[in-house]
Amino acid sequence: MLNKNGLSLLKHPSLYWKRVTTTSCAIDTLNCQGAILAGNVVRGQATETSDLDIVIFDESLNSSYRESLIEFGWNIELFAHNLSSYRFFFESDCKEARPCMPRMVSEGKILKDKGILKEIKKEAKELLEQVPEKWSKQTIDMKRYFITDALDDLIGCKDRDEGF
Repeated sequence: MLNKNGLSLLKHPSLYWKRVTTTSCAIDTLNCQGAILAGNVVRGQATETSDLDIVIFDESLNSSYRESLIEFGWNIELFAHNLSSYRFFFESDCKEARPCMPRMVSEGKILKDKGILKEIKKEAKELLEQVPEKWSKQTIDMKRYFITDALDDLIGCKDRDEGF
């Protein structure tokens, strides 16, 4: 990961800790009940282009939102939820067989907690331990179609922009 000065976090690990510490201090100033740092950085799989994935729980929010930010010279992907809206994403991610939000919460490092995250992390872990719902033949066929269609588009494209 590079900061705005072009320094690599992978070559300068002390910068990574400064980044997390700075982020933690900024989170402490937010009026939220909980915040979790998640993703590649927490799993030790950060690359030069990794961002910080931060999940925030704020009881004053009317609904969830996602926002891409650049703060402290770093890319941040912010996932903001109230104290119940996260459940929709937990369930829909699991139903789609891509439990991104439960995994982020379950594996994430707590940056701030006013006593709510133990139960939310427990919910996430329990969902991840469940056997995924079996897909119908129709769902499998639809997924195969989309994969095949995307691959055909990539294989047959002559213009790089067309392939994306």
